[in-house]
Amino acid sequence: MAADMTKDAAWAAAALLEESPAPLSGWYGNPMNAETADQLLSRARLQQQERLCAGAASFQLQLLETLCRDCLGSGPDNGFAALAALTARRHERALLLLVRGQRLASRKAHGAMTYLTAGFREAAPVLESSDYFALVRQHELLEYLPWSDKPSMELALDELLTEAAVIKQLCSGRPVTRVCLHQDTVG
Repeated sequence: MAADMTKDAAWAAAALLEESPAPLSGWYGNPMNAETADQLLSRARLQQQERLCAGAASFQLQLLETLCRDCLGSGPDNGFAALAALTARRHERALLLLVRGQRLASRKAHGAMTYLTAGFREAAPVLESSDYFALVRQHELLEYLPWSDKPSMELALDELLTEAAVIKQLCSGRPVTRVCLHQDTVG
């Protein structure tokens, strides 16, 4: 199963290598092992040099580099804050916020929902309806997770959603105080 998670994480992250905009509905926060992160980091750096020499955009490659450094544990922020200054388009801002939130969510760290909510708000106007509602359902379920100042072991999205679904089920019948973050469609 760990090999499948690494494969899924690498597949999603590899979308950032493409020149076309990476899907905003993708989940880029799954854990990657060091070997996979190193390989993607090398590819991102090489392609970034090529694109810079050609005068082409390289934001997604910079985001992939930051994502890989985060997976390798190279510091508390790993460059997400610095990368925010480089976002020029709505898609870039949304993608950065969503990826940052996903990485925090994978460790159930405080701040995850703040980034996911901000990323969703930025992405909402450009999402296809199926992607829009998939993210709404995903984020609403993730709200049930217990967030902590002390990050836990990284989990893949399916593991996070399973845990959140169990917590939601255990809370059924009890009043749960939740903030509706998607008032444009559900409130």
